[in-house]
Amino acid sequence: MNIQTVTSDVIVPNTSFAIDVSTTLHVVTAATTSVLTFNAAGAALATVTFTVDGANTAEKLLNAQKITTYLNIKIAQLSGEMVNFKYGNGPFELIPSIAEFHAVTGIVHTGGTLNTALVSTGLA
Repeated sequence: MNIQTVTSDVIVPNTSFAIDVSTTLHVVTAATTSVLTFNAAGAALATVTFTVDGANTAEKLLNAQKITTYLNIKIAQLSGEMVNFKYGNGPFELIPSIAEFHAVTGIVHTGGTLNTALVSTGLA
């Protein structure tokens, strides 16, 4: 699965990274983030953190929960029965565009500019 780097609500061109979804350990919600933990090369643990925004604490938590739910479903599909299903000519693009990611996950920033609920993604 290919994940684009997002900073300040914008995809940063040419900075995506790929993860093998079959190595995913878990995806959890923590306050204003959704955190995907997986085994990286050499059995080291790595994380991808999705930071969200919202009108208030409750909306931020809900947005993080929506991303966690979406990731869990998509990872199950990609590593389960759909493991051999080809998505175009390359890996599945988790964030094809900011607008599409907001649409498929259902995240919103009430009172904010359209499609500004996903603030950033980060690989550690």
